[in-house]
Amino acid sequence: MAGKTQPPARAAIWDEIEPFWPKSTPMRQPGVSNPLGPPKEDPLAFRPMSIKDHLDLARAPKKRRGETDVVLWSYDILSEKLKGATGVGLPGFVTAFTPDHMYVEYDDGADRLIARGGPSAGGFGFARGALDGSLRVKAAVVPADRSIDNRKGMVVASGYLPGVTAQGASIRGQLVANDLARTPRRYGPGSNSNTYAAEVTDPLFPGRPRHPDAWGASTRLRDAPLTRR
Repeated sequence: MAGKTQPPARAAIWDEIEPFWPKSTPMRQPGVSNPLGPPKEDPLAFRPMSIKDHLDLARAPKKRRGETDVVLWSYDILSEKLKGATGVGLPGFVTAFTPDHMYVEYDDGADRLIARGGPSAGGFGFARGALDGSLRVKAAVVPADRSIDNRKGMVVASGYLPGVTAQGASIRGQLVANDLARTPRRYGPGSNSNTYAAEVTDPLFPGRPRHPDAWGASTRLRDAPLTRR
């Protein structure tokens, strides 16, 4: 009804999403070292990839199909746009005050997928949608080479899932994306790409690891208001 705030609706799919991962994908298996589970370090810690990290990644043997690396990445949105246009990003003292964008990468050696969220419109459509309440959170899981987020930024959290393919590991991301398509949630500081990335990796990384500048990573999509269609 016009002029009244619509109460938050609980979509039925959330009941499927919540128990899905723990039942189908155990995070620990006996005899397997360091699978995904409680991190040894501070779950909120993050660091940029060093030269050694990049070399180790390049030298690492291909994963056997069925063992999937899961990486939560983050990068400064404005700095990345500026770097794409000029070749130079924002200085660190500026990026400390600008928002970051998080996304999830799944790699089993045979397939590499990326789960990312974002606004349903850009440019003028973004401004208009933000004003009239029609801007929504949009998400998808796509092959990495088709994603604009292909290994940009720094690693926020990482681990691996034994006995699971990239396709299987990314099902939660697809379920949440499908739910957002059916019951669109309003895009804003508290419900955005970071909320999606955090929700997708919630069962994997205890404590909801996030970049400090990733606005919305500590909230939940189910609590966001519905948009106007």
